[in-house]
Amino acid sequence: MEKQKFDHRNLAAILFTGMGVGVTWMGDQATFAHRPRNAWENISTLAHVVGFKITAQRIYADALAFLFYLTIFLLVLVTVRRLLAKHVFWPAKIKKMMKELALHRDLANQFNRTKLGDSIL
Repeated sequence: MEKQKFDHRNLAAILFTGMGVGVTWMGDQATFAHRPRNAWENISTLAHVVGFKITAQRIYADALAFLFYLTIFLLVLVTVRRLLAKHVFWPAKIKKMMKELALHRDLANQFNRTKLGDSIL
């Protein structure tokens, strides 16, 4: 039996789902069990209050809040990934391509070839 390779996307999915569960639990406790103690608890109660106003049941309010938090986390993840791809990964890829092109040019010049497509053999 072959050993499966670890896929980092699964870890990201587990991490963001866990964050959604944690914020949902914190908001549930701050909304229904005790008063909010700090700003994070106060912010996390907003989705629960809106969900409770819509559904009038605690479990459905928690489900709506969880979906809201998960959507927000995934939107943040997609935005960060796009910014990293645009400003970090793409310039590094271009830099690597320029190095390879320079190497091919040097090899072509070394063997008196006029075009990059000419064979050096």
